[in-house]
Amino acid sequence: RGLIPQLSTMHYALITVKGGFTMTKTISISGMMCMNCVKAVTEALKNVDGVQAVEVSLEKKNAVVTGAALNDAALKEAVEDTGFDVTAIA
Repeated sequence: RGLIPQLSTMHYALITVKGGFTMTKTISISGMMCMNCVKAVTEALKNVDGVQAVEVSLEKKNAVVTGAALNDAALKEAVEDTGFDVTAIA
């Protein structure tokens, strides 16, 4: 009797977290000088697992990434593999 409501609640929570949870990370990047830099960083970040949207700003020297279960190390590696430095991730 008491177990059934608990299972239902747990199942619902898992589905909600798995299907609907997203986060946003702001990555500060140094070294971007032109729109080709922006394009390279955008493409690199789009290929990271969990990334759903990327907005890179040359003016602000950052990238705003939205997705599920974003991994800071993977985001940093993607940016640094394009030749730029990550100065912070928030």
